[in-house]
Amino acid sequence: MIQVKPTQYFNTASSGVTAGDGTVSVLSDIWVVKIQKGLGVVIPGRFKLNLKLLDADGVEMGANSEVYFGYRTADDPRRTVPIGAKILYSPYKDLTTAQQRDADYADSVWVDFGYDILPLIEDESLVISCYGVAGAGAGTVDATYCSFEVPFAERSPEDLVAEMAYRRQWWGR
Repeated sequence: MIQVKPTQYFNTASSGVTAGDGTVSVLSDIWVVKIQKGLGVVIPGRFKLNLKLLDADGVEMGANSEVYFGYRTADDPRRTVPIGAKILYSPYKDLTTAQQRDADYADSVWVDFGYDILPLIEDESLVISCYGVAGAGAGTVDATYCSFEVPFAERSPEDLVAEMAYRRQWWGR
C-alpha cells in the first residue's frame, strides 16, 4: 500500500484550475485541474472533500445532485477516465465548509476512489463533474460561487515512476 501525506490542497485559486458552469440534469465538468509543467502529484485514494455547489444567486444545488471524479491523460485529453463511484451531494449541502473540515463530521465527507492513490503527471488533469439536480429554486451550477478542496502531495520524478506503474495496473482491471 502506498501512503500519501498530503501537504497542499487543490482549490478554486490553484494554478491550472479552470472552472465551468454546470447545467441542471446534464453531467458537466465544474473544475478541471491541469497539472503544471515539471510537477507530479499524488492524491490519496481516500480523503475528506470540502465542497459547495451554488448557482449565481447563491442558492445551493439539490441534495440529490451527483458529484463525479475522473482524470484525463495528455494522450487523450478529451476522454475522462472515471475514478470511484458517484458521490451524493446531500452531506455537503447539509454541512457548512467549516463543519466539513471538522473531525466530528468526517464520516460524512469522505471520498474513496477505490485505489490507494491517484498519481498525476504534468499535462494530466483531475476532473470534478456534477450532475446537478435543482434545489429550492437553484438553476445551473455557477463555478464562480462554488468551492472545493482536494488534498495532494507533490512528488519527485523518482517517486512517480513507481506510482505511475501502480496506476497502470488499474487499466488491467
